[in-house]
Amino acid sequence: MAKKMRLLAIENGDIEIISAACQDGLFLAKDAQYLPKSRRFTIAFNRYVWENETKGAGQRVPCVISFESVLAVKAKGINPNSEIPLSILNISFIADDEPPSGKIKIALANDYEILLEAECIDIALADIGEARDAIKRPDHGA
Repeated sequence: MAKKMRLLAIENGDIEIISAACQDGLFLAKDAQYLPKSRRFTIAFNRYVWENETKGAGQRVPCVISFESVLAVKAKGINPNSEIPLSILNISFIADDEPPSGKIKIALANDYEILLEAECIDIALADIGEARDAIKRPDHGA
């Protein structure tokens, strides 16, 4: 049994690490949820296990990422009723004029994106299940 990943981000450098762990994660629009009263945005997704050197298609593990202190959410290009998986490319932070507030950008394939207006960087990532064989390895044309 592989060790489950658990990461926290409270500053911009931390986001780069979480972004790398989330790259090529797959989820359906219905698996992303904003809870305005709790100021929380979450995505349940299948994370590609890049940290394990494996042959073949590799593995994916069920995972949840939670963004706290979120004031607003905007989405570009996403159909909330679609059954086509969305693929995470990267996660970045754009500071406001008065840090620690800013925007967290979740870039997705096909030029889709989710933009979170946040009071600060407060992100948690956790594997919530066991890794299983992936159908195919992500291909970035390299």
